[in-house]
Amino acid sequence: MKREMSRVTVRDCLTHRVGCEPLIMPWILTDFNRDELIRRYRHARSLYGFRSTFDYNNTMFIVAGQIIPAVTGKSWDEFVRERIFDPLGMTSSSTNIKDFPESANLACPHEIIDGRIRPIPWQDLDGIGPAGSINSNVSDMVRWLRFQLGKGQIDGKRLLSPKTFKEMHSPQQIIKSISRWGGASPEVCFYVISLAPSRFLSYGLAWFVQEYRGKMLVHHGGDGEGMRCQVGMIPEMNLGVVILSNLHPATLAEALLYRIFDSFIGGEARDWSGEVLASVKAYRAKMATAQKNHAAAPVKKAPPSLALDKYAGVYENDLYGRAEVTCEQGKLMIRLGRIRSRLEHLRSETFRIAEPIIYVGRMPVTFSWSTEGKPESLNVLGILTFTRK
Repeated sequence: MKREMSRVTVRDCLTHRVGCEPLIMPWILTDFNRDELIRRYRHARSLYGFRSTFDYNNTMFIVAGQIIPAVTGKSWDEFVRERIFDPLGMTSSSTNIKDFPESANLACPHEIIDGRIRPIPWQDLDGIGPAGSINSNVSDMVRWLRFQLGKGQIDGKRLLSPKTFKEMHSPQQIIKSISRWGGASPEVCFYVISLAPSRFLSYGLAWFVQEYRGKMLVHHGGDGEGMRCQVGMIPEMNLGVVILSNLHPATLAEALLYRIFDSFIGGEARDWSGEVLASVKAYRAKMATAQKNHAAAPVKKAPPSLALDKYAGVYENDLYGRAEVTCEQGKLMIRLGRIRSRLEHLRSETFRIAEPIIYVGRMPVTFSWSTEGKPESLNVLGILTFTRK
């Protein structure tokens, strides 16, 4: 991993081809700033050969963003404001929810929690900044689209050279498969891309670039907790679309994007909403069946092996830092990143986070034992292992 990272270029960061495991929900499972996230990322595992395949990894966008202060002496936030927002007249856009004025007319983010659509608080994504912390509205996003369709200029002002801009919208990395998507939800990520017929599918510099009905389509979606944005363009038609939703996941945004493109391109109509809905229902039914089968499997309803206070301790992971387990008034509590929660016992050495976490629900936490019969590690989500110190 260290040898590969020494060869990484800015282009590699922006094309999802580094081949290393992405960080899973770093804005939830850690409370690190950007520099600390990058410092710890040297411990990430290599999953694929360097530059061998497309594998979506937003962590590398944090790395790319932090190159800006290293080169300019200004923070990524200051630079985006001075070089993008201000010149484009994007007066309502920001890189942090702390910049919201108290009088702002804001949409409320929503998530599907326990099968119900529920409002949630705005989340501070400052720690991942360049990977997804920008807030905007439709008026400002139209300015962004005009800049993109204007090939780097707007209102007679040029911000990027034609050569640089052309490179952004040019294929950089062929996409052979999108079966694994950096730990993100399949409901949001690939339904429409996989349903849309295309002679080629590739990734430019932070844009998907593909053929669709004889046209070159440039597009990208983005989401944070409770919010979803979908932007797409057909440059040769001078056509751009932006769709904003205050619900995550929101696959309707992708269906609507292609429905609008079909209206302008012409040809046979397609029921994108119906097709995407059918795919979503099939996926959810598959997940529900898997959960039902798992629940129906014989499970020994054993109590914890030790008194709860014996599980208390500090557990550490090179990438994600510290998980601290305490026993308070006869109940286990966990502090992990921004999570502060009680642990509910399920069976034997497996507990779960009492309150549902966005994206993953009530995360399982399983303790493992040393040969001396003491807890030596805990595992979160069946993926991340923290070792007791």
